[in-house]
Amino acid sequence: PLNYVTIKVVDSMDNSYATDHTIANTSNKLGLSNLKKRLELIYPGKYSFTTQNNGHSFEVILSVNCISGEIKNV
Repeated sequence: PLNYVTIKVVDSMDNSYATDHTIANTSNKLGLSNLKKRLELIYPGKYSFTTQNNGHSFEVILSVNCISGEIKNV
């Protein structure tokens, strides 16, 4: 029989920031845009990337399916 295996790497990061809008909204999020482009080039269709801003911190969750395939019994 054949078995199917997927190895997934998941990382979550949470970073607090100043709640003053003049500081918190100065970023144009260019870094996030570049990161998403690179992920699509390296892991096309094999990753999920979510961000959440809860008002005092910014959370990023990245999940990448690194290895996926069949394992044969010998």
